Amino acid sequence: MAETNPNSLEPAHDPYVLWRHVRHSLYNVVDEQNSLAQKLLALQERCQLFERTIVQRIQKAIKDALDMRIKESNYAVTVAQELNGTTPF
Repeated sequence: MAETNPNSLEPAHDPYVLWRHVRHSLYNVVDEQNSLAQKLLALQERCQLFERTIVQRIQKAIKDALDMRIKESNYAVTVAQELNGTTPF
């Protein structure tokens, strides 16, 4: 059949053609899986960077709020001392 009409040769007629077809399909699937794995790793790295940025901003906001509370409490203590006449000058 291959000698008379090579285009009509199907995998069912020849184990070698079947093997090549399976191998080609398998390589395509492996390449696709490798590509998806690389994309997943890149996504995980971006998410890790994003998470680190979020944590740093939350920590900065907490620190800024704490600093503001300390300044407010120091001001309140100073005002109370001035009103009581116990200024530590």
